[in-house]
Amino acid sequence: EDVLTDSKLATTYMELDRFQDAIEKLEIICEKKPFWRTAWYQLGMCQYSLDKLSGESIAAFTHAIGDNTYFENLANAYCGRALSLQHQGNWQLAESDFSESIRLQPNFANAHFGRSMIRLKMGNYVEGFSEYNWRFEATESDVGLNLGWEGKYWQGQDLRGKTLLIEHEQGLGDAIQFARYLPRIKQLGGKIIFRCGPPLFRLIEQLDSVDLMLSRRESDNRTGLEYDYVVHLISLSNVFGTTIDTIPAKQGYLHADPLLGKAWRDKLGAKNGLRVGLVWSGNPDQGDNATLDITKQYILL
Repeated sequence: EDVLTDSKLATTYMELDRFQDAIEKLEIICEKKPFWRTAWYQLGMCQYSLDKLSGESIAAFTHAIGDNTYFENLANAYCGRALSLQHQGNWQLAESDFSESIRLQPNFANAHFGRSMIRLKMGNYVEGFSEYNWRFEATESDVGLNLGWEGKYWQGQDLRGKTLLIEHEQGLGDAIQFARYLPRIKQLGGKIIFRCGPPLFRLIEQLDSVDLMLSRRESDNRTGLEYDYVVHLISLSNVFGTTIDTIPAKQGYLHADPLLGKAWRDKLGAKNGLRVGLVWSGNPDQGDNATLDITKQYILL
């Protein structure tokens, strides 16, 4: 009875994102009921949610997987362990666990999305970018495939005489990296509309290949915007079947606004040596920003 009470409390704590309180209850349960695999799975999820980088959740997920006989969260347990292994840099083991999760649950979007990230890190761009399309359905991703695009999503159709709306997604750095595909799109003969967040506007509009720049502040609902096809910027790598050897890598594909460049040269004064700029933090509203930041002690070093 006490175990069931602790289990209900743990579930409630999890729903409230009170993961440390949930962990305390679940550790008691796992000690009393060491073969209760659901409790081990919940413990792993709480530990992972509390600290993705610690690797502490790997042991809990391993207990949940147990002898690999079926239980309702077996695919989730493999996926959870894979995510934890990924953050530890154990990419091959993580890929294996993602694959097993997918074998158990073929349409498990989070597992497909996770495996795509591993494959991209390992340099398998063709399979990685293809599977990366699962990001539109994965809860681990914050990218959604907008409604109303059915039949209009560009997958390589002839663009001659057509208009393609390209949507920026995810972070600013992603847009800067994948903007290298825009000149290649222009070579296909269509008109390009690129829609992005305001911070990127002045940088991307320096590209000759973009016919029309739209800021999200000006066209959040795209009402009245005419286009034949639409595609997310990062999806262009999949459309072109990109490999390491075929990454569009023309140097200097992006240029700063000349007026801004002059303003900063005037502000910084004469250049007497190498200038290095440090980016020590990403977007504070991004969930994983804490894992990307450069901590103060490294900057001071």
